[in-house]
Amino acid sequence: MILFDYKEFGGNKNASITEFFNAEPYPEKAAVLNYLKTAGEAKCTCGLVKDCVTGEIHGTSLLYRDKNNNSWLTDIVFYVEKYNYKPPEEFIQYVLEQTK
Repeated sequence: MILFDYKEFGGNKNASITEFFNAEPYPEKAAVLNYLKTAGEAKCTCGLVKDCVTGEIHGTSLLYRDKNNNSWLTDIVFYVEKYNYKPPEEFIQYVLEQTK
C-alpha cells in the first residue's frame, strides 16, 4: 500500500489527502505515528517538504520508508501530527497487528 498516492504528491488517485484529515485525533493515532516514524528502511530523496494546505515549507529533504509492501514519504508523519490524517483502515489494522 502506498500512503502518499494522493494528487498533492503526484499520485494516481484523484483523491486529495485533505479528505482524510480529521478535526480530532483517532484512537490508533499514536500507534500509527510510531510505526510511520520507526518501521522499515529509510531512504533519502532530495526536495523541499511543503504543507499542501498552507504552502509553507516545513522541511528540506524527504525520506522514503518502506516495509512489507507498505511505503510512505515521511512527511505523512507531519500530516498525521498536524491534521490527524487517518490512513486507510487496512493500513491501521496492519500496524495494530505489528504492535501486538
